[in-house]
Amino acid sequence: MKANRRFPVRNICGAWKSNLHSPPVQVFHDGRNFCLAIVYNPDTVIVNKIEQTGRGLSVDLFGEILLGYDEEKDLLYLSTEGEYVRADEL
Repeated sequence: MKANRRFPVRNICGAWKSNLHSPPVQVFHDGRNFCLAIVYNPDTVIVNKIEQTGRGLSVDLFGEILLGYDEEKDLLYLSTEGEYVRADEL
C-alpha cells in the first residue's frame, strides 16, 4: 500500500465504494469545508468536516478516522473501514 496521509483533499472528492461491504462514502465540498459522509442507508448518513491533524487527514465520525490516498491506484483508505474504490469503477 502506497497510501499517503497528506494530499490535496480535492483529489478524493466523489463517491467511493468498498469491496469489503463497508458502507459507501462521499467526499465533497460544502462551500466552506471538505466533508466526508458515510451512508449507512438513505435515512442514516453521518457527515463531518475533514481536518488536517499532526497524523494527517482525518474526520471525526463518533471517533477519529484517518484517511489515506493512493494516487497511483486511485484508492481511498479509511482506518476503520479499509480500502475504497471510486463508485463508478465497481
